[in-house]
Amino acid sequence: MSVATSSNLANYSAPLNDDDSVMSTTVTLPLSAATHRSLPHKCSTPTRFLLELTEPYTLLYDIISDAESRRIFYFMLLNLAFMVVQSTYGYLTGSLGLISDSIHMFFDCVALFVGLCAAVMSKWPPSVRFPYGYGKIDTLAGLGNGVFLMLISVEIVFEATERLFSNTSIDRTTELLVVTNSDVMSASASPVKSKKAADGHYHGENMQGIYLHIMADALGSVAVVLSTLLIQFSGWSGWDPLASCIIAILIFASTIPLVTSTTKTLLLSLNSDIEYNLRDILAGVSNIPGVVGKGDSDGEVLDAPSLEQVESSQSHLVRVWSRERAVDDVADFLTLNNLTHQAQLFDKAARLLESDAAAHEIPNITEEEIIALQNEVASRWIQPRLLYFAIMICSLGSIEQGWAQTCMNGANLYFPKALGIDSRSAKDTFIVGLINSGIYLSVGVLGSWLAEPVNSLLGRRGTIFLGSTTCLVASVASALSQTWPVLLAFRFLLGIGLALDNSTISIYIAECAPAAIRGGLAVSWQMFTAFGIFLGFIANVAVYDLAAPIIPALPLMIFVYALPESPSWLIKQTSRYDKAFLSLRRLRNTDLQAAKELYATYLQRKDQHSVQATKSTYAQQLLDLVTKPRIRRATLAAYTVMLCQQLCGINIIAFYSSSIFSDAGFSNFGALLASCVSGFIMFIGAFPAVWMMDTLGRRTLLLLTLPVMALTMLAAGLSFMIPAENPAHFYLLASMIYLFSLEYSPGMGPVPNTYCAEAFPLSHRELGMSSSIAVASTWATVLSFTFPSLLAALGAQGSFELYAFLNIVAVILVFFFVPETRMKTLDELDQVFGISSTRFIRYQVTECLPWLVQYYVLRRKEATLNPLLLESDYSKLDQDEEDQEISVSAVDAGYLDDPFAKLLSGTGEVARRLPLMNRGTYVRTTAIDQVVNTFLASAPPGRKQIISLGAGSDTRYFRLKHMQPNLDLLYHEVDFATNTRTKILRLRSAPFATVVKSRCHIDTLSPEFEVIDDGSRLKSPAYHIHPQDLRLLAPGKPALPGIDTTLPTLLISECCLIYLSPDLADAVLQYFCISGLFNPSSVPLAIVIYEPIRPNDPFGRTMISNLTTRGIQLQTLHKSGAAAVDIDWVWKTWIDDAEKERVDALEWMDEVEEFVLLARHYCLAFGWRGFVDDGAGAQGWKSLPVPK
Repeated sequence: MSVATSSNLANYSAPLNDDDSVMSTTVTLPLSAATHRSLPHKCSTPTRFLLELTEPYTLLYDIISDAESRRIFYFMLLNLAFMVVQSTYGYLTGSLGLISDSIHMFFDCVALFVGLCAAVMSKWPPSVRFPYGYGKIDTLAGLGNGVFLMLISVEIVFEATERLFSNTSIDRTTELLVVTNSDVMSASASPVKSKKAADGHYHGENMQGIYLHIMADALGSVAVVLSTLLIQFSGWSGWDPLASCIIAILIFASTIPLVTSTTKTLLLSLNSDIEYNLRDILAGVSNIPGVVGKGDSDGEVLDAPSLEQVESSQSHLVRVWSRERAVDDVADFLTLNNLTHQAQLFDKAARLLESDAAAHEIPNITEEEIIALQNEVASRWIQPRLLYFAIMICSLGSIEQGWAQTCMNGANLYFPKALGIDSRSAKDTFIVGLINSGIYLSVGVLGSWLAEPVNSLLGRRGTIFLGSTTCLVASVASALSQTWPVLLAFRFLLGIGLALDNSTISIYIAECAPAAIRGGLAVSWQMFTAFGIFLGFIANVAVYDLAAPIIPALPLMIFVYALPESPSWLIKQTSRYDKAFLSLRRLRNTDLQAAKELYATYLQRKDQHSVQATKSTYAQQLLDLVTKPRIRRATLAAYTVMLCQQLCGINIIAFYSSSIFSDAGFSNFGALLASCVSGFIMFIGAFPAVWMMDTLGRRTLLLLTLPVMALTMLAAGLSFMIPAENPAHFYLLASMIYLFSLEYSPGMGPVPNTYCAEAFPLSHRELGMSSSIAVASTWATVLSFTFPSLLAALGAQGSFELYAFLNIVAVILVFFFVPETRMKTLDELDQVFGISSTRFIRYQVTECLPWLVQYYVLRRKEATLNPLLLESDYSKLDQDEEDQEISVSAVDAGYLDDPFAKLLSGTGEVARRLPLMNRGTYVRTTAIDQVVNTFLASAPPGRKQIISLGAGSDTRYFRLKHMQPNLDLLYHEVDFATNTRTKILRLRSAPFATVVKSRCHIDTLSPEFEVIDDGSRLKSPAYHIHPQDLRLLAPGKPALPGIDTTLPTLLISECCLIYLSPDLADAVLQYFCISGLFNPSSVPLAIVIYEPIRPNDPFGRTMISNLTTRGIQLQTLHKSGAAAVDIDWVWKTWIDDAEKERVDALEWMDEVEEFVLLARHYCLAFGWRGFVDDGAGAQGWKSLPVPK
């Protein structure tokens, strides 16, 4: 069995019991708990000393030798030391606070001891009594820690609420600061946090629970420090319970994923991907030579496959590419790019890309490379240090952005007076607003538009260096400015530098990061921008200095050229694949991974080059943003999210929060400190977006957070109705601003940059991203420039209430103009933005809004939302590729005589399917062929017409012309453009053209076969292929080109309409049949439909559930209809005995009952009208037997 297979089996909780299964080939289930890790080759001197010291003591030696348990042990000792020091000092000084905190540390030590026991026990080898080992103890400890933290969070919220209303005062704050600082020192020294949290990778739930426990202590201590400082400066004791509530909510939210994952693990839950992997494996086990059966965990022999195994086995196949062509492609690539010395490496990379075979089957592959390939998914956060160093350096640019924004927040308290523009006249107010908006104005007007040409000229690193240098010079010059025009000029220059960094860093990170962690790393820009805002607020508390942003800019300048250049930029701008390979080698764990990624990029660009041979100019790309439909819709969505980011009012908070707090009665220092808390909350609140971005989705995050942001803005405005001398006014205002910042951080904060970076196609990504930033900056300029005037005209209350309304406007804009892009490939993104804006808005109004009202307002849980299917969704549901493979299998086994199937399918050799699947394909094809022959025999003499919906790779037209060369037939096939384009390419390939010309006397390469519409439409005198989305057909639409509405016509729907909603399926039938194209009843018209039926019996429910799990929705299955002939009936009555004997002799099938069960859940429905005698003759429609 392959390594990949064994790896998948290892994830399955139930073992394959070899003693009870009848197998000549042994299949074993590896026990991961039984695998011991060897001692680390490199360890610190103290650790090596402890290893030598504890070698005689097995338990202590095991603890020290394992990295996980060693870190827990060290930290437990550190906590014990702090506990002893605190308790001793508290006893000697009589400090009750220190003694109580030492008791708190004692319980921390108990929790760490439990975690240490779990870490040790989980490594114990399996025994006779516990054959699976003790690995679940690790999970159980993680669950215990998570539940414990949840309970603590709830208790803190209750206690804090009580204290908030009782107005309890806090004494002895100096002692409190000493205690909390010791807690922070203890938590910050945690080796668990520093090592594991840095890369987001954990070895087990136990370590996650311990890390969350430590994080809770650290956040609690930081909250105590901040709230104590606020209490000292404001005099209100409510800061302490308020901070406690915020931290408790964050802790509770952070433990939810841990509790959920541990619970699923303990309940032996499998995610759908692993489940279907296992089903594929189990279905394939029966095909292994020598295997006569397989056993389940109870020892029962499963001689017949279940429906789930039958369905999943359809997606399991062995693809065999032409090695000759692949070898030639690799050789050409190596020769053109001066990489011939890496021939063996790129041969392995090409084999990995061209085959689904397990990694260990690739010739000359090493064990290290196999492990690295497996870790791409299993341990995706294990990456080279250089990659994380690059992320860290790029994060300095994010910090620079946030710091540059907030340095003006503190400067607003002094620079108007220093520059003589503090009179609050209209002119001075205008100048202050202009200086504040200067960076945004320069970004929108000039900086963003420079990003693309500067990137093309200098590369990613050069652009970042130029941007950070510009920021450094502009920051220093701003601090030294003595007049407001000079300050404005350098603020404008600062905006240009920020625009270059902002437009480049996000793209650089995305181009350097592996695909598996690209989504998580995309959040880093907003996260560290928020951290920069926080640092800027802290700097404002210490010193009002416009030069402070040079602190992150200087190391960014120094270290940026220590990073490798972006491989994508090297390929796009210089076509230097050899240099790109050198960069990728530094950014990936192995040379093989770098080679595989590079060669895949080469193949993609090779395919794209055949479609777009010329490179667009900068002016043409600008024009494309508004003229090309796909790009125009992406531009609309990207600009919308950027606009909404400004409409929500966050930059007003960032620029003017200190002024707002100051005007509300805070001292200057207190106002800056309150703003500092806001910056800290924004930084902490960005962390959930790392996983929420790819679970909830971009659009959903915006629609969930924007309404809450509107409410908090409204509440902040209403707080001004409370008299200024009432302390409740200050505290309600601050609380609402903090809640607003907390809601902004996971939604409107990270989503816009991430969305804009992925919405545009690769050819327009740089320009699209920079232009989106220009839009955001332009609106930021308008809003920040007008806010002082707005504040003077409407007052603080009116201004906040206006922004509350603008948040509602943002909700509406997102709802109607921003489609979801979560987990979409580049091809799927093309289809997302291929949907017209009119259709998308109509879907939101007619489908989504009614469902929201039904489900959430009227509480009708049975309400369902029909999805807005993409072209790829329909193509996936149509399962054309699987149908091709099954048809080829039936042909290879002798069931069907079809010389065109393998040539037209493009599948090459396929794995032989189960006998019941081969027989089902044979009966299905034979039944439809009989209906077609009946139509041809019953229709009046002369030309006839057939229209096949969702035809895919169907060969029926060529089979008919092969059997009846003189048949006068007009044949139409309708399918999505992706399918029709592929089929046309195969029709015009030399092998197919040769065969069809010799057998059918049809020349598919002749001028008569005209290919139009970018290769997706084919037109000829007797055969048409139409690229058409069936969901867009409706009565009144014009006829498809070439359809003759006067000819006798047969409409074929073979597993096609079932995937549409009932209304859409009805619309398709009405388009052709009822008051549609063939409206005159005198035109003979027939229809045959092959679909699944009987969804409500036990087998039908299982089938529906299985398909739904795989994302396949049979939307019309529950729609009532006429009785039909099922496939079992067709086999028994339509096929004569001699033919049955021939089929029975092809291969042994012992799944007779399963075949009958499956066949009774697929039907053939047919109807006719307008034929001369209604088919009363021997070959007429009534000659086809149907159940009474």
